[in-house]
Amino acid sequence: MQLKANTMYDRTMKLKHLLNTKNLKLTTKCGITLVEVLISSSISIIVIMLVFNLLIHTLSIRQTAVSTTDLHKTQSYIVNDITNSVRWAKEVAIDADTINITTDDDQSILYEYQDHNFIKTNTDGSRIAMNLSTIDVDNFLMIANTSGGQTTGLSFYLALSDRHDPTHTISSINPISVRLSHITNNLSQN
Repeated sequence: MQLKANTMYDRTMKLKHLLNTKNLKLTTKCGITLVEVLISSSISIIVIMLVFNLLIHTLSIRQTAVSTTDLHKTQSYIVNDITNSVRWAKEVAIDADTINITTDDDQSILYEYQDHNFIKTNTDGSRIAMNLSTIDVDNFLMIANTSGGQTTGLSFYLALSDRHDPTHTISSINPISVRLSHITNNLSQN
């Protein structure tokens, strides 16, 4: 019996020895270190900044595209309207910043440059701003093409800019082919 008691004692001691955590040498990490927190937060901030910059850049490109489109639309509208009116007019009287047109049916159209706007006034007195509210007309100038003291054609200089970004501009010199010979040139001759 004594043999059995020793064996039982040995088993109990072995079991206690196995259950003792000092002998197991278990090393477990239950938390994260400060270095890991700093690295992960730095990477997160960099990613957020890149996404934010990409969004701002995309919106900036979109705004520039809209502005460019508005500038070109306004320029095309003004140029086409003036060109068609002058081309088919019965009489045209020009000053540096106005064009007074009389049509074949004796209707009067006045184009004038005023306070960064280009205004069209019809015979009935209705006034229409030909530029969009987001576009400034920076300059408008009529140019008479003369030969031998006779006005043979017209051109006009038109400069437009975006009201929100004045550095975004467009300008052009636009010749008008004229089918009439009755042009009253009130421009000063230099």
